[in-house]
Amino acid sequence: MTAVTIPISVTSIGADAFFAMYQLKSLTFEDANNWYCTDSEEDWEAKQNGTLITDTSTLSDLENFNNGKNSLYFGKYLYKLSE
Repeated sequence: MTAVTIPISVTSIGADAFFAMYQLKSLTFEDANNWYCTDSEEDWEAKQNGTLITDTSTLSDLENFNNGKNSLYFGKYLYKLSE
């Protein structure tokens, strides 16, 4: 699998969601608004204290997700808050 699209219904992505998916090159979010990033599993579960991802173009299509070019969110906990 080289590309994944995250549907609107997904509101949380664990840090190990893409573990060992070395062929993954593109991660696209159907709705890239109101996503937060955290290193803390506890904050991720509570959906609190994360950093708002303000550059939604980064989430719109993370080209080369696993090769370091856009690895800013790889291995991080991501969650979406409703608007």
